[in-house]
Formats: sequence, C-alpha cells, structure tokens
Amino acid sequence: MVNCILPRHYCGRFTCSIRKRNTRNAFDLAHSNVRHFQRAIFAFPGTAAASLSRSLAAASARRRTQVGTKNFGARLLPRAQSILTEELSAGNEQVYLGRHDWLFYRADVDYVIGQPFLDPFWMRRRTFGAGVQPNAATAIVQFRDQLARRGIDLLVMPVPVKPSIDGEMLALDDDSKRVIENASFQQFKNQLEKQNVRTFDPASSLIQRKTEMGGAPLYLKADTHWRPDTMEFVAQQLASNLKLSSSSRPASFEVDEKSITALGDIARMLKLPAMLASRYEQNVRIHEITVGRSIWRANKDADLLFLGDSFANIFSLEALGWGESAGLIEHLSAALGGRPIDCIVRNSDGAFATREILNRELARGRDRLAGKKLVIWEFAARELAFGNWKLLDLKLGQPSPSHFFVPPPGQKVFVTGTVESISPVPLPGSVPYADHIMAMHLVDLNGEPLQCLVYLWSMRDNKWTPAARLRPGDKVSMQLQTWSDVSAQLEKINRSEVDDPATQLEEPCWGELVERAALSAP
Repeated sequence: MVNCILPRHYCGRFTCSIRKRNTRNAFDLAHSNVRHFQRAIFAFPGTAAASLSRSLAAASARRRTQVGTKNFGARLLPRAQSILTEELSAGNEQVYLGRHDWLFYRADVDYVIGQPFLDPFWMRRRTFGAGVQPNAATAIVQFRDQLARRGIDLLVMPVPVKPSIDGEMLALDDDSKRVIENASFQQFKNQLEKQNVRTFDPASSLIQRKTEMGGAPLYLKADTHWRPDTMEFVAQQLASNLKLSSSSRPASFEVDEKSITALGDIARMLKLPAMLASRYEQNVRIHEITVGRSIWRANKDADLLFLGDSFANIFSLEALGWGESAGLIEHLSAALGGRPIDCIVRNSDGAFATREILNRELARGRDRLAGKKLVIWEFAARELAFGNWKLLDLKLGQPSPSHFFVPPPGQKVFVTGTVESISPVPLPGSVPYADHIMAMHLVDLNGEPLQCLVYLWSMRDNKWTPAARLRPGDKVSMQLQTWSDVSAQLEKINRSEVDDPATQLEEPCWGELVERAALSAP
C-alpha cells in the first residue's frame, strides 16, 4: 500500500500555513510529498499511474534503439512531465501548479511562506553553509553611504513576488485583499527606516489596485512577472513618489500599443511538449515607448541611474518574449515627462549583479556615477531570502591607456568586447529606406585596454538584424575589418553615428556580429 498526498491536500496545507503565518516552510513539506507522490505512482495501481507506466514503457521500447541515453532522456522528459501535469496536477522542482492554469515559481513561494529571512539561525546557516552575505540591510546602508559621499541619493525598491499579490491563485483561500509577505519583511523595512534609507514599496498600492479591480490578477498567469498594466501603474506611482524637478533635456517620445502573445518563463520551466505548453500562452497589450522613431535607450549622461532586474527587463528586452521598449524604465521615463535615465539591468541576482557591474566600471576608471543625483535600486523581494548581498568597495580607479584598434587593410580579425555605446536604430517601416547601418563603440577588446568604432548592419530589407537589439553592457564576438575595405560599397547606405563627437572622429571598422552573450535566467 502506497501513501500519497494528492494536490488538493497540499493546496490545503499551503492555505493553512498562510492563515497561521507558520514560520515552518509548509510548502517544502508539500513539495517533498509531491516528489514522493511522483516516485510512488509507478507502484500505485491507480489509473494515472498505470497510464504513466504504460506510456513510459512504450516510449522506452520505441526510443532506446533509436537514440543515445542523453537524447532519450531529453525526449522522454516532456512526455513524462505532460502526464504528471495533466493527470496528476503536479509540477516539478521549480514549478507549482495553481488554479485555472496558473503557475508559480518555487523560489517565490518559498520566500513568502518560508523561514523568516532575518531569523538568526537562518542567517548563520546561509553565511556558513552557502557562503553568502545574507544581510540585505547591511549592503543597502553601505551602498547608500557610498553614494551619499558623492552627493547622490538612493531609493530602494523591493518588488513583491507573484504569490504575495496573487496568492489566491495558488491557495484555496480566496483572500486577495492583503499582501502575503515573508514574516521578516516588515522588520527589514523597519531597519531601513531606522537608517533613514529612502524606500518605495509598491505592495500596498498594488493590493489597493487589485481591490478596486474586483480582485483581478495583477501578474502574468504562467510567468514570474507582473502584467504590463501593473508595471505601468507602478511606474506612475514611482514617478509621483520621486517628486523630481523637470528635466532640462526632456526627450520627445511616442507611445504605441501592441498586442503580444507569449509563453511565460515558468511555463518554459515545465518543459512540456509544444502542443500542451500552448495552453499557458497569454495575450497582453503593451505600450511601446519610442524616441525619434527608434526604441528608447538609456542615456549615460542622465542624472538618474536605475539599477534593476528582470522586473525592469520584462516588456523591455525582446529576448524575454514579451516585447521591447515597453518596460518599467521606459515608462518611468515617460511618466517623468521624457526624462533621460541611465540604467544597468541584469535579469537575475538583483542583490549584487547591478552593483557589481557598476563597481567594475568604476574600478576601470569609468565614472558611471558622474553627474548622477539619484540611484534607484530595484530588486525582486525573493532576493531578501536567497540573494547574496555582497559588500563592494565602489571606488573610482584610474583609467588605463587605451587605443582605438583598426585591422590592417585586407585582413579580417575576430575579437570579443563590451558594447560601450550604440547609435539610434530606426524602427522597420518607420523610415523610407529598407537598410540601415549603425555605429557601435566597442571596449575591452579581448580583455585588453583597447577599443574600436564599428559600423555594422542594423536593418536589412526592413528587418532588424540581431545587432539592432544590442545594448550597452552586452558582451559580443565580432569579425572586424577596416572600413576602407568596404566603404565603396557601403558608404551610401543610411547610417547613424554614436553621440560622442570625439569617437566619431576615430577611424572606423566594419563588423559582423558573431555571437551575443547568453542572457541570465530570470
């Protein structure tokens, strides 16, 4: 006789843990029950187990003689997961299934109802077991003080995770009128308030909005992130909270509505067959911000620097699948009347990644904080429990001598480098020409203090090339040759230039993009 915990049972346990605010990780227990259930079904005489056993046996017989062991596992996983999901309402180690085809990321759920992240035992365990700096307040106060010494203000923005706002889509409890937070979250906010750290927490405003909308969900059903209208609402709330004076250099922008249908990141974690995965697709309407017929781009000369994670990248970075130029930073810029904003964004590791990038630039003598008056640091609230809150020096170093590299005539060379800046690229169909060449300032060639000015295709036959979506900070591999080798054929093609007049005077190269560095997982 096999004892099993069915999905309806562990949903009840999840609800109970929320109601009682139990400090035990009730969902860890539920998760272990689900894993036990998934293992046990092979011996369970029920219909689902029999169906699964027959399906796996048949697949094994068909495939083992056709493919190797590695490929066999890769082919078998989607089929096995589809049966677990369809017949047993079970997710996997990263995904919990909610109500009405809603999916939840395990780390988000564990953060909400797991151990209080400021519990001394839990913090010691993370310090010595995982080798991380677990105290977010310590890192935030250090960063605030570092910025203050340069006359720069800091605003911290923890973004509530999906179960905190739409938790009723996972639990049986239909309480959608309160924020479900980790037991230590209010203590964390009190620590920052005691240290006079400026904070913007959108959670209460989101719950109020949810109530006014009759309990309608504010997050995407199969993705870790918020809906575009929720993000735009937060951008407006943030702009009002900042109370900034008008910019002396506002950009004239346009707003275009677009329909996007995409599969969320949590749904992709299930690795279901395409036919079954399509049930988790969702259609949303985004509002794309464009400036001068080009997508919105960060301005390094802006007095506002935004440090963000995938909650800022969603609807902004095309690679995430939900459109581009329509994210939190773009809409914050619009809400501030077209105010220029500089930004450093990395999909994951919000506790340290963007500060680490900033620290690295400063150490190389590139003062990314020059002229800045305000830094906004946005991160997902789950980072408070699982992030590594590194303490960084943030010291400005001396720039090393650098030279613009140009290959010898008639030769092609392969290089790697970091995108420092790029020229505007027109939207396909927005200009009367079908082809366009962009300019790019590339630095740190092959890890050396070298740089170059590169021209490359950004649009061919009214379609953007991969280079058109490059952003400052991207790591790229390129094939370069001197511009003089190709100028006779390409000089008449419409081209845009980088903003820096000094860089414009350098001898350019012609480049072909070989590879763009892979994006981090959300």
